[in-house]
Amino acid sequence: MWRAAGFALGFAPALVSDRALFKTVEAVETFVEEHYGEQIGPLKVHGRCPQLVALLEHCCADEVHHKEDAARRAGAHESLLERAWMAVVRFGSAVAAEAARRV
Repeated sequence: MWRAAGFALGFAPALVSDRALFKTVEAVETFVEEHYGEQIGPLKVHGRCPQLVALLEHCCADEVHHKEDAARRAGAHESLLERAWMAVVRFGSAVAAEAARRV
């Protein structure tokens, strides 16, 4: 199920345009960055698992790089339709992450 959803999320926008694909990547990576922050923040506040925090921060930085690269390639202007699509992608990513926690 996850592979099919991930494939569709990349394939469908790529059929539309490079820009649609880049906006989708930007939206997914924005969610991922926020998700990492939700994991890193409490660990740092409580001074727990410093090696894990360092690893998570490293991984998050990589995702932020992907987000920024996609945003740069897509360009700054976002249409209303693009903003709506990005919101749907972020919401879907949040739903998928919550479902994964429960499995």
